[in-house]
Amino acid sequence: MTSYDTLLVLARLILPVELLDCFDIVEIENDAEMLTIHLDEQNLPPLSPTVHSLESKGFLPAVYIRDFPIRDRKVTLCVRFTL
Repeated sequence: MTSYDTLLVLARLILPVELLDCFDIVEIENDAEMLTIHLDEQNLPPLSPTVHSLESKGFLPAVYIRDFPIRDRKVTLCVRFTL
């Protein structure tokens, strides 16, 4: 198992399950002071039966959320929402 795989497993344990139902972990950056988890919103259609045709236009600019530190390391969630 690579260090990225290990961080991915750890991120799945730390992040809320509801968040991972709608977002994919696409990258994890790890350095001495900061852990940055990049999340992209999944392209899921709404549950409404009245919507027949959807077209994704890409992502909105990323939002950076500072989260609780983990073992004295700052944690940032980089979240991108689909347009």
